[in-house]
Amino acid sequence: MTDNNIKIYFRLDGGLGNQLSEYTASRYIENILKCDIYYDLYYLTKSKKKHEKLLLGNLYKNTTVISCWRSRTSRVVNRILYKLHFKPIVIFGFIFYFESYPEVFKKNINYILEGFWQRKKYYSENVIATINNELTKEIDLKNPKIIRLKKEINERSLAVHVRRGDFITNRNYFIRQQFILSNKYYMNTIFNLLDEVDKIFIFTDDEINTKDILPPLTARHSVNVIGKKELEDLEAFYLISLFKNIIIANSTFSLWAAIISKFHLNDNVVIAPCRWHKKNPFDLEIIPNNFIISKEF
Repeated sequence: MTDNNIKIYFRLDGGLGNQLSEYTASRYIENILKCDIYYDLYYLTKSKKKHEKLLLGNLYKNTTVISCWRSRTSRVVNRILYKLHFKPIVIFGFIFYFESYPEVFKKNINYILEGFWQRKKYYSENVIATINNELTKEIDLKNPKIIRLKKEINERSLAVHVRRGDFITNRNYFIRQQFILSNKYYMNTIFNLLDEVDKIFIFTDDEINTKDILPPLTARHSVNVIGKKELEDLEAFYLISLFKNIIIANSTFSLWAAIISKFHLNDNVVIAPCRWHKKNPFDLEIIPNNFIISKEF
């Protein structure tokens, strides 16, 4: 373990999917450094977005909120240095690393590690098992909505995640931050699985335009559109993880639900888009090797 005078904080940010990517990376780093890591909830307590709240909180044993002016000043300076490709420096006892961590830690310094850490190298079976266990514990299996939908899911059911709501509204200086998947991606990937499925469940934050993504269906194909108002985020996440056939969006929410699905259903089919980020669009290091990458986006 590291010296008690050395404090390493992992700053959590974003919704459930991002939090799980950050948690997985923290466990990877914790294992390498043989250290205790604390979780900083500053962004989650500050965010006004409904989906950016701490979920599966029992995963994070040591939590705190670092919001003093010294840490904020250090972050501003270190973020500029990061953008200019300079090394971070200690300011007022705090030092920030973005998507990285130092090889050597010094005493009496607060190290804050920040980023989304979207890399498959951080995934491990043990950590995925831990996440799966906590998910099962936190879901209310007696909830009538969960009971009803679980009964409808079988081996010939398909889960499709369509995320557009906040992807459309998230802007920086009027510039959209996320890449929006086309209707063609969904139409073609669903069409390719039509012979394998009878029921299609679409989990979405854009119910109005969802029907546009469906290819021509036969009489035996039923479609169930499940919107944000029907289920809480954790409930939708849990249900997606039960499907044998899943088409994910370029979203860590459905990505992690599919990873959990792969954990207990080895022979399932998960299809992901070949374009993920708006910046570095074809960087697919986030996608596990056992997912099928579609040519469409």
